[in-house]
Amino acid sequence: MRTALFLAALAFGLLTGAFAFVPSDPGGWARDLAVGMSFAAAGVFRLRTSRSVGLLLTAVGMAWFAGNLDPALWYWHRGPLVHLLIGQPRTRLELAAVVSGYVAAVVQPTWHSDMVAIVLVTGLLVLRRTGPMACFALLVYGGAAARTFLLPGTAIALPLAYQAGLVVLAAVLVWRAPGDRLTDRVIELSETGSLRQALAETVGDRSLNVGYLRDGHYYDDSGARLDPRRGTVISHEGRPLALIVHDPAALADPALAEAVAAAVRLSVANAALHAEIRASVLELLASRRRLLLAADEERGELAEQLAEGPLRRLAALPGAGPVLADLHRLALGLRPRELDGGLAPALRALARSAAVPVQLTFPETRLAPELEAAAYYVCAEALANTAKHARATRTAVRVWLHDGRLCLEITDDGVGGADHTRGTGLRGLADRVEALGGRLVVRSPPAEGTHVYAEFPFT
Repeated sequence: MRTALFLAALAFGLLTGAFAFVPSDPGGWARDLAVGMSFAAAGVFRLRTSRSVGLLLTAVGMAWFAGNLDPALWYWHRGPLVHLLIGQPRTRLELAAVVSGYVAAVVQPTWHSDMVAIVLVTGLLVLRRTGPMACFALLVYGGAAARTFLLPGTAIALPLAYQAGLVVLAAVLVWRAPGDRLTDRVIELSETGSLRQALAETVGDRSLNVGYLRDGHYYDDSGARLDPRRGTVISHEGRPLALIVHDPAALADPALAEAVAAAVRLSVANAALHAEIRASVLELLASRRRLLLAADEERGELAEQLAEGPLRRLAALPGAGPVLADLHRLALGLRPRELDGGLAPALRALARSAAVPVQLTFPETRLAPELEAAAYYVCAEALANTAKHARATRTAVRVWLHDGRLCLEITDDGVGGADHTRGTGLRGLADRVEALGGRLVVRSPPAEGTHVYAEFPFT
């Protein structure tokens, strides 16, 4: 069929060209043939994937050749061309645009009037802001402007420019058919809403519903079970993925049906990829949390071993005071005993031993041991940095619970300029905070003090 259609278009082009062009103008005949056969060839090529698109492309070529028979038929090709650029009409406005394109092509001199042509094309461009439509609009606008301002060489250049532009447009339409644009539109809409809403809006069927395969049945977004006998099953490599329940007329066009199926497959694959990424992130967080808890447990056991062994024996020896003090500090650094009573007593002990006066605000609520330990170490590291580098006269530590989060804030009135990307202290704290699903923020502008903020989710 495709070969026969191509040969019929070629024969019609040669016949009408012989009628319209004199033998002394072979160039004009060749250019005319090139335009019509560009659309005819594009139509034959697209017939493999979309019958409607292929036939419309071929119709544009045949209508172009018909213009050789009578000047009244010169604009016939714009009827199917507008239909092609709009695609399958799904709304009354789109249907009106397609009908207007055909009427303007048949009723003379509608397209022949530059003013009317500009108005029509502007409306089409607003309705379909696509590359092919923009190319067509450029041809119409350019020709109207050239004729209006009587540019030199207009009589010769305009037909050549229009013919060249149509050849380019035919090439563009081979790769950017309405079905391709529909798939892009569905994907664009589904990124901001549900796939069901995107498909329903695109194909013009508000009753359309989408079900996803789960446990051998199809369920929509609300959890309602759908009957596969009432819809179209979307498969990939022989494996069913989803079900579309729709008005039979909505997907009567095979090109539209395939475009919708492609959009559904892409959406399902995208959802599966996002689910896999989320699962990987959750597993990574769980792994970091397990490592953190294991490290804290080891620190606690080591601190207990120090207290039960070396510290007890050294306490009985005369002259072991300096060594004993160092071991006490080491044990406290591994795990403060005050944490056994909760975060509140641990923070009080931390404030008493701080080198800079500390104003404390905290709740007495007990939390999970790992959260209390993380909050304590953030405060301890921040206060230690203040004592070493900030040259501050006062600090404030505020801890509170808000909307399922443990929040803490440590501020000082020091010189600022702290860089949390250097050194291992705050970087290690950031790892600890993130391992518990939280975040750590450090702001330290020069001469404005340092502000450390951390928050952790808790249940």
